[in-house]
Amino acid sequence: MDQGGLYVGAGQVVGVAIGPLQEDRPYTWVHLRRGRKAMHLIAHGTAATAEELLKTTGTRVPMALCIDHERCVHRAVAAEGPLHDLLPLAFPNAPVDDLCVSVRAHSGASGCSMMRRAQALELLAPFESAGARVVDLTIGPWDLLGLAPLLGSADDALTLHRSRFVRAEGSLRLERVDADGAAMIQLGPDRLPAAQALAFATAWAWAVPTEARASTHADLVLGARSQEKARLRYERLLVGALLLFVILFGGEWALQRTVAAERARTDGNVQDRVALLKAVEQERQLLQERQALAQALGVDSLRRLAVQAAAIAATVPAGIRLDRLALDPLQAPLQEREPVRIARGVALVRGTCARTELLNAWMDSLRTVRGVRGVRLLGYRLAADGGDPVFDLEITT
Repeated sequence: MDQGGLYVGAGQVVGVAIGPLQEDRPYTWVHLRRGRKAMHLIAHGTAATAEELLKTTGTRVPMALCIDHERCVHRAVAAEGPLHDLLPLAFPNAPVDDLCVSVRAHSGASGCSMMRRAQALELLAPFESAGARVVDLTIGPWDLLGLAPLLGSADDALTLHRSRFVRAEGSLRLERVDADGAAMIQLGPDRLPAAQALAFATAWAWAVPTEARASTHADLVLGARSQEKARLRYERLLVGALLLFVILFGGEWALQRTVAAERARTDGNVQDRVALLKAVEQERQLLQERQALAQALGVDSLRRLAVQAAAIAATVPAGIRLDRLALDPLQAPLQEREPVRIARGVALVRGTCARTELLNAWMDSLRTVRGVRGVRLLGYRLAADGGDPVFDLEITT
């Protein structure tokens, strides 16, 4: 048996059967919950009064009530059809407006039960005054026929507690038999006392609706059904609001986490950038110090003399001979108490070349050397000893 829990929404019902009033505990009840694939038995029991029953079951779960005692009259009709056609056959000349009548069709026949409307209201009043919502009211034991598939009963007879149903050749007959108070029945996976079978059948009939049932007193339970629908709407609204709150709260939490992560990443980037700028500034200061030292020593890294001399010498073609190469030459002769003036970025080259076209080709080649900004011919003259002509070049770097 399943244990009960918080009830929200639809799918649960308490079936209540009112038996002979002279018994000590005429109220039997069964609490069912409809699942996706099966019906679950939550709880069951008996009670002496409606107030005692409601103290046990509570008033949240709707109730389906069945009355089956000495004030009820039962008839079986060998036909199925609309309620207004069956009533004259079952209860000829009966004042239908003063009666509560329930009908259930089964295998070509119909079982009908009735009782006075005033007596039904008497039995219904304690439930309504205690706050219960009676959403279904049935007269007679005919809903027991709906349990035949669960019991694996034969088609010709079904006996449950005080009722025996006999079916033969399209007819249906109800017989009363002695009740066995200790008998148990197996309904699917659940086992319960046979005395509570009618309460189980009443709850089952409400949870699993069928067109085989009909009644003349639906107006007695319309108010309770409206209240049940209002409760369902209200609780679904609450559940929807709760889900919306959870979604909003979850979205806000996720947004906060994203913002925090982005802020941490941004802060980390800022810290890294500050550290990088600090390192760059330190390297710049070190470079400036080294450049100042190189300039003071005359070995500025931007004008390394050996590198410049090697670069110029590497371009000299065959047929040209260099006699002198002066890098950063003096702009004027040295004089006492005068600062030294040096032509920085200038190289003076003197050599010999027999052909002027070869000299011009070399000058053009020098102009393509990386770092050379200009090449100028300062002089071209015959040698004093009668050898090859002498030239002077100025190379600007």
